[in-house]
Amino acid sequence: TGFSMNELTTLTLKDLLPTTLKETLSNNIIELLHAKGGRTDSLCRYRDGSMIPIELSIQSFDIASEKYYVLVMHDI
Repeated sequence: TGFSMNELTTLTLKDLLPTTLKETLSNNIIELLHAKGGRTDSLCRYRDGSMIPIELSIQSFDIASEKYYVLVMHDI
């Protein structure tokens, strides 16, 4: 993405998404979480502002009554 590892740790997923997709992707993620996980395609913003197609995979799980989420993003 052109961001350093330190920069990435300060960004949220929404920081990496184009403005036009933030609401749509948020709705898709909510649907995936209700289904306990899944995949969706989107676009990701490079540091220079250019966009690349990505796949987001999200999974939720419980450990000791605590809910955790894993979201993996990779280019396609």
